[in-house]
Amino acid sequence: MRVLVSFLMALSLIALMPRCQGQGVQDLLPALVEKIAGLWHSDEVEFLGHSCRYSQRPSFYRWELYFNGRMWCPGWAPFTGRCE
Repeated sequence: MRVLVSFLMALSLIALMPRCQGQGVQDLLPALVEKIAGLWHSDEVEFLGHSCRYSQRPSFYRWELYFNGRMWCPGWAPFTGRCE
């Protein structure tokens, strides 16, 4: 009797479980491209009262994500700051 009750409960749980809904590549590709394109930044910022520019780009090393950055202030400082 216990086996029958256990079997019926398992069967009802299997029947009531929601079906897996897969996504196609056409749904996944735009989101993936948006995430990858968002890794590059280039903008302008005010630094000590002067207009400066910065940019950053991603780099991969041994399956780890790193960022390389650069900041410069045209017309104010003759040097460029870099970070890795």
